[in-house]
Amino acid sequence: MSLSRWVRPGFVSAASLAGALSLVMTVRRDWWIVSPAVALMIAAALLAHFAAFSALLLARAVWWSNLALGLVISLIGSDVERPWGTLMALTCGFALLAADRRRLAIAGERAAYAPAAFRSWLLLLMVLALADAQTFILFAFVEGHDYSRAATRVAKFLPLLAVGVTYLVGFAGLYRLRVWGAILNFGVSLASAALILAGALTVPGKLRGFLLVITLAHVVVVAPMLITLALGARPPVVPPRVKSLAPVGVIVGIMLLAVASFVTQQRGLI
Repeated sequence: MSLSRWVRPGFVSAASLAGALSLVMTVRRDWWIVSPAVALMIAAALLAHFAAFSALLLARAVWWSNLALGLVISLIGSDVERPWGTLMALTCGFALLAADRRRLAIAGERAAYAPAAFRSWLLLLMVLALADAQTFILFAFVEGHDYSRAATRVAKFLPLLAVGVTYLVGFAGLYRLRVWGAILNFGVSLASAALILAGALTVPGKLRGFLLVITLAHVVVVAPMLITLALGARPPVVPPRVKSLAPVGVIVGIMLLAVASFVTQQRGLI
């Protein structure tokens, strides 16, 4: 195997490991609370070298989830946390930009993942499902740690964990090209958003907005596909250039927003 085929995944792996270290440094002594996310980023660093479709898909979902988490930390974290959150957003963003999307397409063909329609949409939904699953499971651990009474910890932990597991079930359905996977993820996203707004799904105050955004984003992404299927209409045709540039624009935008937050904080401290 040529050296060039190792160099790119090597850079991606290094970025993923740097993201994992950034998250550890964000919480310092309480690193074990975020150990699921740290373990997934370390796993993603290894999966970047695999050719399996599921491995590459999981790695991308992990980087997307932690790109968003890094942005949130850079925006609402403490003075100590924000620099590390910014670094996490940058490293995960770099991993996504540097990862070869052609490898994912080739891996999908080898795995016989060839839906008759909505291929790009389904890939996006699967990444969102895995990313949201990690986010809710991570926050379940964080919330469960913040209370001294065991009964309270369980009451805070289980609902968030249940949402995360439901997203995983929905992902399994999407991977098998089952419509119920999209319907399940649409339903759990809509229900979660409603519960967050009603205060029934307890999360730290500063994070309510973040979870609300990602659940509503999931609703917005999956709704057009379900409506199209229900009406029996033809899927909308998205120009290849838009398909290629839109994710890059989102990634770069999130990275720049994280940097802008860090620079604003530093100026405020001077």
